[in-house]
Amino acid sequence: LCEMTKAIGYPRILSLENFRTPNFPLVAELLEWIVKRFDPGATISAEQTTTEQERVLFIKQAVLLLLQNSRLRLNPRRLYQVLHFGKPLCLAKLIVIGLDNTKKWRMVAPQADGNAVQELIPAVKLLYEASKQLPAEDVNAHWNAIKTKLNAKMQEIRIARQLSTQLPQTGSALHDLLGKELYCRANRLLSVIVTDISPVSKLSTAQVTVPEAWGAVFSMKEFCISEDRQ
Repeated sequence: LCEMTKAIGYPRILSLENFRTPNFPLVAELLEWIVKRFDPGATISAEQTTTEQERVLFIKQAVLLLLQNSRLRLNPRRLYQVLHFGKPLCLAKLIVIGLDNTKKWRMVAPQADGNAVQELIPAVKLLYEASKQLPAEDVNAHWNAIKTKLNAKMQEIRIARQLSTQLPQTGSALHDLLGKELYCRANRLLSVIVTDISPVSKLSTAQVTVPEAWGAVFSMKEFCISEDRQ
């Protein structure tokens, strides 16, 4: 970890001695730097971790941002482990129990030590490998392209979720329309049976006979005119 962070430009020189004892401020600073290498527009800040609740929120936001931007799944409990009567307690349960009844749980100092270092190594290694494969000026462009693809995928997921919420309404509307179709079909059949279509057939016949009669009248007129001239 120390060599890789130095190679990718981390401003502070790290040593394993820094993590012999719990050192949450340093872990938070390193985690913020890693997140902002993947997403320069991230708004998290390691300085805003003075209270227990702020530290928990910081870890959750950092883990989520890394998942969205690099597809890396970090274990938040290893980054910031809390003990519940001597036993590890996951981060989600910490928040629920803490908000519901603070008397049922107690906390000790954050365990941001070697476990957190092991958890951060995959993210640092990913940045290190990328810096070796691409020139320095192309690294940002490469990650921006990856972020664009990930954002497009996230947009597809949001659209799919939105459509899935519309499915019950659409199914209900379709069910109602199919129910009305039975009533409409009966009315259509009734209208066909009751309606007298004989005038329509007579009109069709008249369309044929009227031109013939008009032709006969015209021929008679011409015959009469010719007789008068004679």
